[in-house]
Amino acid sequence: MPFKSVHPHISIPQTNLVEYLFPPNSEPSNEPLYIDAQDPSNYLSEAQVLEWSKSFSSGLDNAGFHQGEVVMLFTPNHIFVPVAYLGIVGGGYTFSAANTAFTLRELVYQIEDVQPSVVLVHPEFLPLAVEAVANTSLSDLKIFQFTDVECTPVLGVPDWRVLLDTKLGVNEYAWPSFTPEESLAKVATINYSSGTTGRPKGVMLVPPILVMMSKHPITSKYDLSSLTLALCAAAPLSKELQNHCSRRFGFNIIQGYGMTETSCGALGMLAVDVDDTGSIGKLLPNTECKLIDDYGREVSYGQPGELYLRGPQVALGYWRNAAATDETIDAEGWLRTGDIAVCNAEGNFWIIDRKKELIKVNGFQVAPAELEAVLLENEHIADAGVVGVKYDEEELPRAYVAIQESSKGKITPHDIEHWIKSRVAKYKYLVGGVVFVQQVPKLESGKIQRRVLREWAKMDGELMQRRVQSRL
Repeated sequence: MPFKSVHPHISIPQTNLVEYLFPPNSEPSNEPLYIDAQDPSNYLSEAQVLEWSKSFSSGLDNAGFHQGEVVMLFTPNHIFVPVAYLGIVGGGYTFSAANTAFTLRELVYQIEDVQPSVVLVHPEFLPLAVEAVANTSLSDLKIFQFTDVECTPVLGVPDWRVLLDTKLGVNEYAWPSFTPEESLAKVATINYSSGTTGRPKGVMLVPPILVMMSKHPITSKYDLSSLTLALCAAAPLSKELQNHCSRRFGFNIIQGYGMTETSCGALGMLAVDVDDTGSIGKLLPNTECKLIDDYGREVSYGQPGELYLRGPQVALGYWRNAAATDETIDAEGWLRTGDIAVCNAEGNFWIIDRKKELIKVNGFQVAPAELEAVLLENEHIADAGVVGVKYDEEELPRAYVAIQESSKGKITPHDIEHWIKSRVAKYKYLVGGVVFVQQVPKLESGKIQRRVLREWAKMDGELMQRRVQSRL
């Protein structure tokens, strides 16, 4: 039988998200809601967020765009990002965002795949966005500069504020209403998640900050007494590191678990919980799971198995990719996570391994197959296999590469590491290194033997760690 959440069932409102956040008969607050971390005097109140969001949503309608069309953001975080999101989703449009670490080819791919009608881009990334759009087949795509200050037109691209409706128009604007069925099935957001088979598929970032905090002497110079709780997610945190940071800085650290396909959250702890075991917590309300062993059988407490999740937060599927959807989400709505977990009788879970091939780098997911495909574009490379190598509490992409006979002695691993940097986002760099091998281990079917690569990487990682420690 599946494991059930120990928390009470929660009734999920079946309405427009913005009407839920800003009930029509309530008075929005004028207190700061979103504050610029670099300039606290730059902020938006709840009332301002509501007015800006309505102005943007109404402006999209007035400009001739239609509900269901995609509006894409290509920007770092700032206080107007929530405004755009609420205006897009509240107006019945579909939100998507591209990673600002993307290279030209990666951005072109996502634009072609998600087919947006509008792209809001931060001025810092405007040249890249303009070039990317020019390399797509979307002739009617509109681009606007998007930041928290007004911009003059650059490269013929106007400021997003030209879309905003007047104050009179905002007062007359009403958010579109959705039936209960529409609120459950209407696509609000398309996020992109890397799969094991190659390019990202449409469906948060946590740097290794705790590793840095636990080891860097400079942290002892700062007063962290106001910090009482830290939540760690996106990448597994060992109980040793969790406890070391908690003891050193005197605040509670808890973990959670989620993925893009679960709208980020599936398991977690309450803010009042104290944990020193490395647990990812309990199932969130309305969520259930099962653990499946290698033989396809459900297992019980204390037995490891692949984590399958089901709940209202599980995505409808992958955008324009039925094959990937069928591979990941079954007909009963169970999502295969690819992570191996174990559960105790109290309903606490621990992630102990990962079954699928994804490499988690600082919270980002990196698909080995995508990096392998890029590597094979290099004229010197005959074959390549990519795997994650564990080093200093982090997982880093590492490539085992077979070189063409004619290229031996003419190219070095460092050359490959440098070559790939212009072709992939920074978090996909081969920071774990490149190793030349005679051949990449494969099955007779031609499939890479990931298990062998993982064994190589484990030995290499341990050796790297010992070398560093010997120098200390």
